[in-house]
Amino acid sequence: MKEEWYLGLDCSTQGLKAEVIDGKLSLVASASINFDRDLPHYKTRAGAHVKDLRATAPSIMFAEALDLLLSNMSSKGDSKTRVDLSKIVGIGISGQQHGSVFWKIGAEAKLKSLDPGLGLRDQLNGCFALKEGPIWMDSSTEKECDFVGSAVGGERKVLQLSGSRPYERFTGNQIRRIIFNHPREYENTERISLISSMLTSLLIGRYSPIDASDGSGMNLMNIRAKTWSWELLQAVTGKELSKSLNISALGPKAEALYCKLGGGSGLVASHTIVGNVSDYLIKRYGFSRHCRVVAGSGDNPCSLVGLRGTRSGDAIISLGTSDTFFAVTENPHMRTLDGHVLVNPIDSSTYIKMLCFKNGSITREKIREMFANGTWEGFNQALKETPPGNNGCIGIYFLDPEIVPTFNSSNVFRFSGKDRPLRRFPDPRQEVRALLEGHFLSMRLHSEDMHLPNLKRIIATGGASANPAILQLIADVFKTPVYVHKSGGGSAGLGAALRAMHGVTCDALHSFVALDDCLRAQGASPRDSFFRLAATPKNGYVYDNMMKRYSDLERAIVLVGLYASRGATGAL
Repeated sequence: MKEEWYLGLDCSTQGLKAEVIDGKLSLVASASINFDRDLPHYKTRAGAHVKDLRATAPSIMFAEALDLLLSNMSSKGDSKTRVDLSKIVGIGISGQQHGSVFWKIGAEAKLKSLDPGLGLRDQLNGCFALKEGPIWMDSSTEKECDFVGSAVGGERKVLQLSGSRPYERFTGNQIRRIIFNHPREYENTERISLISSMLTSLLIGRYSPIDASDGSGMNLMNIRAKTWSWELLQAVTGKELSKSLNISALGPKAEALYCKLGGGSGLVASHTIVGNVSDYLIKRYGFSRHCRVVAGSGDNPCSLVGLRGTRSGDAIISLGTSDTFFAVTENPHMRTLDGHVLVNPIDSSTYIKMLCFKNGSITREKIREMFANGTWEGFNQALKETPPGNNGCIGIYFLDPEIVPTFNSSNVFRFSGKDRPLRRFPDPRQEVRALLEGHFLSMRLHSEDMHLPNLKRIIATGGASANPAILQLIADVFKTPVYVHKSGGGSAGLGAALRAMHGVTCDALHSFVALDDCLRAQGASPRDSFFRLAATPKNGYVYDNMMKRYSDLERAIVLVGLYASRGATGAL
């Protein structure tokens, strides 16, 4: 029987990576392209062009990167990266969320007639109405967010409709800025893609729809109906505020945007097979004409799939430059304005709820440098030598402006066991414990505002997940066992490959099949065999007692503005 492989392509901010797996999830091959290093003529820094609040990336760069990566993997590449691409039966894309691409009128005709003798850059260079598309780092659309929120009836109404309040990086608000700041380019736009659907379009040789999971990060999709929201389409395209939005019919500007997004067929369930690979890829790189392509999705959803944390009761805590909390739930309702709801990419009847905390690894490293002799050994020793609960002391560390909770300046707040503001803790070792306890109490507090099911386990990933002391503290604060991936795996690229396998299986059976059932049929190892238990809760009662105090202090700081001039603040 011929081997069947699956290809996952992950387009992150800084590069494009490929991971090929077999049916039992073993890694067959991998390869990568770094935008700065391998495509220096675009003059990006860390994959982007950043000026003030604007952050963009050249759309043609993604096409050239795909061409170069596949060339390296095909018979044209050297022996280190060469892969028999004819064995690949399914491809999935993971794309950096919120980034968008504006195809010029006539671009799809070009996609359908690509010459396999020429590269993508040479043939598609003139196919973009905007040469540079906005990416997730962009924060230039504050006034557009304000307008959309006001037009619809407030931030909470936008959250209820789309799964998130208006965010500067979200695609709908970026589109509004382009409509009014670059009207000629917008009028010349035939199709608006996300980066995930743009790369999928390159694979199938025509425009690909957007999947509902990545579409959740646009402030344009109705999160419950999984269709474009007419209210949000009209708010994004409206020139001035109206007392009411007509939700029974679209105006001409909203209708035009609806068409540029692909209309009713422009959104699909995430497991949908959107086509076979194009003749261009078959002839240029040796793909099989039977190779199927699943709808592309975002990097956050694909990361969750890669970790296989997709059951109700699972939560994932990613400890990186920013820290992220994900959990799967059947209920999209949110009490907090600070989180996000996304459609689950492998089960459209459930949702992913997500919180993002800006003060992650960089903040931990700064505390390590200041109070732990610059070593993780010293950091862990400080934790060991201070008791759970820190003798009642609580710290709230916003070394960078924070996303959750929203706090737009840099500051540190320290409190005694009687909630008196402090300039310094009595013992410098308490800084380490106060940082971690305050951070994870905040994470627990805000996750409890997300209407989640009872947590059964937490899967930790990211650089700090290698630190047993941090994992133990997470287990204690959440009163939940903490697991880690045995191999340190769980990448977005692996998630994209798993989604390809899932989509191919569902398509072959003409019905939805759960990913775990799909993998069992392939003979893959049981889901739980990929993880090991890293920490069990030992001191949960301590943090139960601290939660009310922490909640009151954070609320006083963020919502009421107390303590800013009462001695609680201080520089490190």
